[in-house]
Amino acid sequence: MRIKMKKSGMKILKWLAVSLAIQLLILMALEIMLSYKGVVEVSSVSEPVIRNTSVKLPKGASGVKVSHDGMYAAFMLDSRMHVINLAQKRTVKILSFQTGEITCYRWLPDRHMLIFASKMENDDGGGIRVSTYDVSSDTQKSYPGIKNLPKGAHVTDIELSTLTNITYIKVKLGNDRAMLYGYNIMSNLFYASDLDASAVIRQMVYRDAIVWQDEKGRLHIWDGENKDTRIIHYEAPLALLAIDNQDMAYVGELDSHNNIKKVLVGDPVQNTVDEWRSVDLKEAVSSKNLVVTSDGTILEVDEERSIIRVVEWDRQIEYKGKLIQVLDKHIVCIDRDRLIITAVELW
Repeated sequence: MRIKMKKSGMKILKWLAVSLAIQLLILMALEIMLSYKGVVEVSSVSEPVIRNTSVKLPKGASGVKVSHDGMYAAFMLDSRMHVINLAQKRTVKILSFQTGEITCYRWLPDRHMLIFASKMENDDGGGIRVSTYDVSSDTQKSYPGIKNLPKGAHVTDIELSTLTNITYIKVKLGNDRAMLYGYNIMSNLFYASDLDASAVIRQMVYRDAIVWQDEKGRLHIWDGENKDTRIIHYEAPLALLAIDNQDMAYVGELDSHNNIKKVLVGDPVQNTVDEWRSVDLKEAVSSKNLVVTSDGTILEVDEERSIIRVVEWDRQIEYKGKLIQVLDKHIVCIDRDRLIITAVELW
């Protein structure tokens, strides 16, 4: 009798094991199907890739900025922000701001979302508000405002990482003073550091950190995780150019005329620039004539000849009109009253 019960128990255990195995296989299959379905859904609603296009700008349009893929453009006209679809050549949104003047705006580096700042003033002083507009979902959101600032205080730069979901803003308080504020992942405001008014700031992508260059050409890094600031040492003054999508910093070594003959590339988390990779230029140029794309391509702009040089590949690209932006796969120009988007291969 005991032998039969033992055999029966073993059969039950075997069936339980088989049942569990089958359930696990079904769950794995469902997970794969759902993952596959998600990929299909995303690709099915993807928007067309912009190659070459141009649109006529209305008279008085200013501050034109184009999204990372050349799909959308934003500009100011009569104190309102106009957002246009460049593929369909139509206006998709006109944003009006009753609270104050827009002082800074930009597209996020990897999606169709604008982030912008407006200044608010009353008898008690100044203030600012930072907001976002998502073109894809047609939604607008605002961060908590900053009040009790001096009159005239305004945002001059906005940095946002879509991987950390942390936003930093540079608030200029006067001719020689600024402050660095941030919004954490819960959109709560925090103070980060004092800056000089001419400071150049760039945000890291994967880390909660801001790199900035002060008026004397020294590099600093604000570590948001440890809430501290330190200097990145180097023997010569530097101009901060960019941080790419792999968190590599690009700085130009300044000569006695404040021109750049050499670009240094490296990890800003390191305490010194001495071991960074060096890229020599053929001749010294101003920092305003150097552009670094998000994927790390270094470009030199020759405005007199309307040429873009790919520094490390010794390649030239001609353009027409006034160059206003260089994206990873497009160059953006204004020629008379037309905004021109041209697809390019930079390497």
